Amino acid sequence: MIDTHASSFFRTFLRSPTGVGSVAPSSRALAGAMLDLSELHDGVRLVELGAGTGPVTRALAEAPVRMDWFCLEPNAHLAALCRMAVPEAEVVEAYAQDLPRLIAERGWNEVDRLVSSLPFASWDRPLQEDVVSSLVDVLAPGGRLVTFTYALSPWLPRGRTARDVLREHFTVVETAHLVLWNLPPAFIYRCEQPRK
Repeated sequence: MIDTHASSFFRTFLRSPTGVGSVAPSSRALAGAMLDLSELHDGVRLVELGAGTGPVTRALAEAPVRMDWFCLEPNAHLAALCRMAVPEAEVVEAYAQDLPRLIAERGWNEVDRLVSSLPFASWDRPLQEDVVSSLVDVLAPGGRLVTFTYALSPWLPRGRTARDVLREHFTVVETAHLVLWNLPPAFIYRCEQPRK
C-alpha cells in the first residue's frame, strides 16, 4: 500500500509539480514532528491542508486527543488515496482559499490549528499571499499554523518569498526543526499571532 501510494504520488507530481510540490509523501518522522509542534489538546479545531496520500492525516487520526478536524486535498486522485489510507478522516476536495466558506458552513467562527503540507515555495508571490491571507482569516488569535519547507527552499527565490509572506502575516515565525528523515529533508515553521 505504501509503495503504491508513493508511486502514485510521484506520478501526480510529474503531472503537476507546482500543485504537489514534492516527489514523495511526507515521512512518518516529519508528520510526527509537525504534530508535536501543533501541541494538540482536547477540544481543538483543526484543519489539515494538502493531505496528499495521508501520512499527516494518519498521524492526526492516531493523536490521543478529542478534536474537531477535517482535511483539504484539492487533487481528486490524491484525496481518494487519502480516504483509502485513513477512512476515519473527512477529506474535502477544496483549496485553502475555500476555508472561510467551509468553516462557516460548519458553524465554526475560527480554527485553532492549521497543519499544512502545501507547497508554498513552489508558488509565485500572488498565490502565496492569497493562500496565507485565507489562513489568517480563519485562524484564532491564539492559533497556530505549522507548515514545512524543504531544506534548500529558504535559499531559493520563491522559498525566501514564502518565508517573507509568512512573516508579513504572522508576528511569530520560527524555524522549529530540521527533519532529516524525509525525502527531501525539511524545515518546519511554527507561525503564531496572525496579523488580522
